[in-house]
Amino acid sequence: MVSRRGLFYTGRPMPHALVNLFERLFSDFYNPFAVICELLLIAVAVNWCAGILQGTRGTRLLRGLLIVLVVAALLLQLIGVQSDWARLDRLAVLLRYFIPGLAFVALVAFQPELRRALIRAGEITWLRRRTPLASMVATLVESAKYLSKNRFGALVAIQREVGLGNWIETGTPINGELSARLLNAIFYPNSALHDLGVVISGNRIVAANCQFPQAESGELDTALGSRHRAAVGLSQESDALVLVVSEETGAISLADHGKLLRFLSLDDLDSELTNRLGGVSGGLTARRLALSRTGTWRLLRRSLVVIPLTLVLWLLADQVSQVSADGIQVAIKTSHPALHVVASRSRFTISVKGPARAVDELRARAREGPYEVEWRLPDRLETGDLRQTTSGVLDALPEFQRLGVVITKAEPPEFSLAVDEVRSVSLPVVLDRGTLVTSDERIEPSQVSVQVRGRDLRRLQGASIRALLPDHVRRLPASEVTTFDAVVSTELDGVRPLRVDPGTVRVTLTVIGEQARQRIDGITVRVVKNPDIEQRYQLIAAEFTAWVNQSIEVQGERGIVASLTAQDVDAWVIVTTDMIGKRDQEITALVDLRLPPGVKLVSPPLEVRFRLIEREEVVP
Repeated sequence: MVSRRGLFYTGRPMPHALVNLFERLFSDFYNPFAVICELLLIAVAVNWCAGILQGTRGTRLLRGLLIVLVVAALLLQLIGVQSDWARLDRLAVLLRYFIPGLAFVALVAFQPELRRALIRAGEITWLRRRTPLASMVATLVESAKYLSKNRFGALVAIQREVGLGNWIETGTPINGELSARLLNAIFYPNSALHDLGVVISGNRIVAANCQFPQAESGELDTALGSRHRAAVGLSQESDALVLVVSEETGAISLADHGKLLRFLSLDDLDSELTNRLGGVSGGLTARRLALSRTGTWRLLRRSLVVIPLTLVLWLLADQVSQVSADGIQVAIKTSHPALHVVASRSRFTISVKGPARAVDELRARAREGPYEVEWRLPDRLETGDLRQTTSGVLDALPEFQRLGVVITKAEPPEFSLAVDEVRSVSLPVVLDRGTLVTSDERIEPSQVSVQVRGRDLRRLQGASIRALLPDHVRRLPASEVTTFDAVVSTELDGVRPLRVDPGTVRVTLTVIGEQARQRIDGITVRVVKNPDIEQRYQLIAAEFTAWVNQSIEVQGERGIVASLTAQDVDAWVIVTTDMIGKRDQEITALVDLRLPPGVKLVSPPLEVRFRLIEREEVVP
């Protein structure tokens, strides 16, 4: 959590973003079967490309491409979403042009490798024409034995499906039947045709002294000569199987699909020629290699390339295929385990960008009403009014992180939180009887725990909380003892408690009756004066009707107040000596009332106005 002048926001930690990414792949918004199929198809294509490039100069380029893709994916997916610039259109433009540009670079860099891949893609092993292999293989093995023993250099290309016409044209036509003697004669030292390569098609030697393409430098061991580079080069440019006999060492090698198998024995040569020309591409040596430690290490290295590259390509494709949506209604519900938090606004209108399935599901959830999400606030939070950015808050919520959507716009863009501490206080419980008259009350428990905001705590000093009387108690007959559960009020002297525990109390009481209100009209107010004041002063009423037709409202036991009349009420004004100083001025005096027992005045007190006029005939 970062707090700055009342503003705090939570970003997406990078490891958490990775976890959310994998959770999103297997969420309801992605069909797991479809995701697995997509990943498998991409992995097959990547593995095929890696196999084509293995052992060539394209391997280094592939490593560079893998590093660029991984770094770009991490920047776009994990770092970019941490800040607001991830929601800018510049990032979308960068991503939109990055992938086509990278594809163009790959076409230029891997041009030779792509050509070889297209050639191999046209190979259909099980449709190859079957030729008599026994005599061909026996002839080649016999010739290889002679050439290897005498250390005569040889280079023989055996044509398969792809024609070798381009290279046949560079040599001398032979068009003779394949035999070991003819091959030995061609590659005999100082003969006119021994220096370059021979092309065999079927059981015939088509041409000799043919110039084959050389493999690129860096793809083979520097100790190997031009024959071996020509053999590998031709096997890369076509599907030909090339036999090589070293002039220096007499070692026998085979080049197939850009890979060179060296130091073959005559038995191994026989097996390899039979398997490869018969349509089995792995051969004895390949099977041995698969079982060897070297083969296991190659498989591991291939996996370290294929798996991350597959995930990165899928992620980039997922990013490019994202869609946008506007006008989605969202409602935020805040929660905190220890503080009381009130948001100035809880509903927002947002625009999002993300995977099409996630965006469509988000639209569906918000179609019938605002999509409700819970915002669990950080445990450590300052109290007071905190200003928030709407998009920052929503981006950090797990619901949107699992969806993989980014909030591009939010209205309103900001809102505030009022954060208060939660304080507990114990308050006595008082029964709110209303108009009911009771006795012998007993409340259990007599006090309850009340949680309020910290700012409201001072207002509760000396306060009590009410227990509400159920309606059925009012209908009970008089003098009946009853026990019931009363709900504790959620209003407390203008303060609304956050929680009351317990919420109900057990009350036992005796019902005496129910009070009622009654209006009494026509009350006459009398004047009480001592004889001295009566002799010296004359009382002049300001309003005569106020003395003879007053009205009051009283409350008491229903049976008593229902029968009250004006004659049952005594009302008078006592004129005292302290009023003498106000003679000739209008005096306002309160009316004293005497009501029957059990009856009380509920209307405002009565008042009368009068003047005291000194009598002229009175001698001091």
